[in-house]
Amino acid sequence: AIKHSLADGQLRIVAPWLGPTKLAGAIMYATITNIVAYLPFLLIQGTTGEFIYSLPVVITCALVASRIVSMTFIPLLGYYILRPEKKRPKTIEQLRTRGFTGRYAALAKLAIHHRWAVAIGSLAFLVVGGVLFASLKTSFFPDDVQYWSYIDVWLPNAVNFQTTSEAAKKVEEIVRQQAHEYGRHHSE
Repeated sequence: AIKHSLADGQLRIVAPWLGPTKLAGAIMYATITNIVAYLPFLLIQGTTGEFIYSLPVVITCALVASRIVSMTFIPLLGYYILRPEKKRPKTIEQLRTRGFTGRYAALAKLAIHHRWAVAIGSLAFLVVGGVLFASLKTSFFPDDVQYWSYIDVWLPNAVNFQTTSEAAKKVEEIVRQQAHEYGRHHSE
């Protein structure tokens, strides 16, 4: 938008602020839409809710920060970095016939011309994706492994590998002895 404002002949001091202002509504609605889309995650109960609670909060903070940056810092950078182009920019008609934009326009025309085939193909793709997704095994959290136990072994920071290995072997031996004793007294 800043480059287009510069190409339209706006002053360098005006174009960086005018460009983003033209898009301010679209940026605001896109930001609000994304924030609202993630808000239902705050309603999830239980451990899943606790786990996922930070996701919408972080996304909201990131989007609000992005909105502030896009309307303040980016225009400031645009003022210092962007310059009007020396040559005349290509018209929309020229862009639609060459390069990536030309290929994209041709593909869009083809898709519009054969809209029923594209719609049926898209629906088939969606159905195949749904069938494949239904066959997947899903698990949001791993199995409960509360029966596992952990042993913390603390050594000084500057200990060499040999000392660490010896400490690990001592711990392993103690665990084996305790497991053997437990098995002897609690045989079923």
